[in-house]
Amino acid sequence: MIPRSTALNAIFSLCAIALDSSYAVPVLCKVLFHDHPEVQFKPGPFSLGTGLLGKTINLTAVTWVRCVRAVFAVLTCSASVRFRRSSSRADVPQSASSSRSRSRSR
Repeated sequence: MIPRSTALNAIFSLCAIALDSSYAVPVLCKVLFHDHPEVQFKPGPFSLGTGLLGKTINLTAVTWVRCVRAVFAVLTCSASVRFRRSSSRADVPQSASSSRSRSRSR
């Protein structure tokens, strides 16, 4: 049985990855297809423009999302690997198992 905290952390990590990716996709599309003849980008009330500042911030945002996705994916994998290596008494708290072993030794 998987501990609830591991499953919950995996669900939260997957949700964070999906949310961050949903913000990065439009930014990446704007950077890649800005000069495409079929795309008619119409800037909103706040725009950083097409100059160096706008491209730098957009690429920084996409890079940041890629790094965060990697961190969340690694943390989820590490939690599941740690669980597999644990003892067969994963559902018994450590304090309870150590008190049982002390009472048996007496």
